[in-house]
Amino acid sequence: MAGTDPRAPRYQLQEADNRLVRLSRNDTAKRVVQTRMLNISASGMAFSIGTTHSPKVGENLAMQFNVPHGGQIACYGRVVRVAEYNNSSSIRAPSEVVVGVKFLYLSKNYRDLLSDSVDKARRDFVYQTRY
Repeated sequence: MAGTDPRAPRYQLQEADNRLVRLSRNDTAKRVVQTRMLNISASGMAFSIGTTHSPKVGENLAMQFNVPHGGQIACYGRVVRVAEYNNSSSIRAPSEVVVGVKFLYLSKNYRDLLSDSVDKARRDFVYQTRY
């Protein structure tokens, strides 16, 4: 698509990965919600969440999560996609959605950490599936 940012390489999280994401919406309740990360890249992430806690496209979130193979990040992101969660490989509640988030205001250090971690996790996954 013309005028959009190219997608960075993504890592599909595995069951053994720490998939917990803590997020806070900019609503008046200031609730912290825990959810499960599905994939991550240097530019954003996707996570599943119940429809009752689902943010809206365009909403900004404060997030905290562990990076595969290194460290923890606290950052902001903007919701760019909300879609029904269809995962034929596992049983999920029909009241779950997938939320796509683009990271905002990431420092170069955090972006490099994400990029390096995603690359390493992808290499390790390929190695494990081959051998």
